[in-house]
Amino acid sequence: MVGQVKPGAKVEITVVEALTDPGSADRANEDRYGANDACAFVIDGATGLGERQIMTEAGSDAGWLADLAAEAFQQNVSSATALSDVVRGIAEQAEHGYSSAANGEAMPRYAWPTASFAMLRATDDGLRFAGLGDCTLLLERSDGRVEMHSPLPLIGEVEARGAAYHIRRLGGIGASGSLVRHAETLAHLREIRQHHNTPASGVWTLGLVPDAADHLVDIALEPGSFTGLLCSDGFAALVETYGRHTPQSLIAAAKAKGLATLMDELRDIEHRIDPQALKYPRFKRSDDATAMLLSVSG
Repeated sequence: MVGQVKPGAKVEITVVEALTDPGSADRANEDRYGANDACAFVIDGATGLGERQIMTEAGSDAGWLADLAAEAFQQNVSSATALSDVVRGIAEQAEHGYSSAANGEAMPRYAWPTASFAMLRATDDGLRFAGLGDCTLLLERSDGRVEMHSPLPLIGEVEARGAAYHIRRLGGIGASGSLVRHAETLAHLREIRQHHNTPASGVWTLGLVPDAADHLVDIALEPGSFTGLLCSDGFAALVETYGRHTPQSLIAAAKAKGLATLMDELRDIEHRIDPQALKYPRFKRSDDATAMLLSVSG
């Protein structure tokens, strides 16, 4: 999706390029991206940990939630919208739809679909970054300064430590490409997910809990002209997990070489350099990865 966001005459956001790539050929891509006249966003659905899929008309429960959220953002976010109201509405709609599809069965919280998102938004009061979970926005100002914004900037380090324990225990990620296939690892991840979207964890994401809207990260950005890169954590791994790029070099490479070249670099690390996750501990060999390159003036 390439276009322009023009709220009034103050700010112009151009989507230069956008790309998404599934982490596995045998699993639904649960990432989404989009833009409308007031925002650009990426959404990263979290792979479900339940015994069975509930939203059978979709590729996965998390993919269903990501579709619902993408449509809601595109239709309902404007320069004057209270974004927390949109997020609350998504959660209420998702909770109703999921509960109805479960036919009254009480599904454990770890099975509930969730998603992260990051949004660059042009409002009546100026540019804002907003999100829940672990998606990221990188900004390169015209004077060369680079900013990095994420609602949960340290969650990747926590997950890497957890993955490292299981990698050591199992000797590698295994032929399946996912540690979730192992019972002890699955139990560990379920225990963590069980507490998401509760005050006890402090980890708030988009999902079936309307109260997550009260924890939306929504911050004002300094005005000016800049390049932006919105990305799911699967793409941001080039900086945060693999250390292949700094925020500056990632933006520079995106502008000079394009997102497809960076995606190839990402997959080369995961499939050729470190297929067993011994060097870079992670729960999956490859995650869904999405990025949007933006140009902002105003």
